[in-house]
Amino acid sequence: MKKIKAAILSAGLMLFISVLLLAILSFIFAKTSSLPKASLTVLTTVAASIAVFLGSLFSTLYLREKGILFGILSGLLFALCAGLVSFLVFQNDFTAAGAGKAAAVLISGALGGVLGVNRKSKVKF
Repeated sequence: MKKIKAAILSAGLMLFISVLLLAILSFIFAKTSSLPKASLTVLTTVAASIAVFLGSLFSTLYLREKGILFGILSGLLFALCAGLVSFLVFQNDFTAAGAGKAAAVLISGALGGVLGVNRKSKVKF
């Protein structure tokens, strides 16, 4: 039961943080028309990585075990959801840029999981 609660916590935090960061970035991108279109991919990758890092960090702070596993699973969940949306909604194929974004998300999830488990204090939700 505790692992399911941690997975729901991770998914909820990732969803909330990614929506918040993407809304902020889209507002900035809309207000400054001088940004190149190529920077959009980098900004979305950074926003996704931050969301997955924080989601896996807080879920493993709660769980206190198997940090790298739950971090990678959080990153995998996010990458699969983003890939499905990209394929089904925008009809985009999987490219090398998508593989790079997935790798960045998986690495940030693993880092968040490891740091969450190795933290000294426990967070109670």
